[in-house]
Amino acid sequence: MKITGLKATPINIPLEKPLWWTGGLYPGTSKTIIEVETDQGLIGLGEAPSVDVVEAIRRMGEVLIGADPLDAPDYIVTNFAVLGGISRTVRFIGACEAMGVGFWCYSGDAGIATAAYLHMSAAMPWITEPSQSLFRWQVGDVMEGGPFQQQNNVISVPEGTGLGVTLDRKALSVWHKHFEENGALNHFHDPGFPGQFRTLPLH
Repeated sequence: MKITGLKATPINIPLEKPLWWTGGLYPGTSKTIIEVETDQGLIGLGEAPSVDVVEAIRRMGEVLIGADPLDAPDYIVTNFAVLGGISRTVRFIGACEAMGVGFWCYSGDAGIATAAYLHMSAAMPWITEPSQSLFRWQVGDVMEGGPFQQQNNVISVPEGTGLGVTLDRKALSVWHKHFEENGALNHFHDPGFPGQFRTLPLH
């Protein structure tokens, strides 16, 4: 199997209501949805942590044409991606366990990365803490069925092939249009002080 193309689509995932945190006003998140196309018709789905890397991902895609998609990646992004993908995350969690260091998963991503976190949390006994989550406030997502929803404070692990989620192309188009019309969502914006950014410690 060979890679024949790579698409990088920037999107916005707004929250129902902006959330205040130590960095400022958090209105939602901006991510990049990645589609890796192959000569066998299979499409791999991924998610990058920001929209600042769109052009880098597209250039990376040009380099990866003809490569085997099952080769371990050498690229660092953030979260699971910072560790080199799911398989390297498993090794990293093993190292955490050997050192007696706890581990749990980040949130603020679209449903594709969240599905990966859910599978990882279910599969790794060392992960004993619940994942951080913000998707209960998300007003949309790019996967069929929309954002994950808690039932009794629990999210079921998606079932089905791959990560158990399917890309909703209509939703992808909607949130890509939101990005084009509004630009990237800023995690550090305080509307009371435009042009200023909060720093830690807060006074």
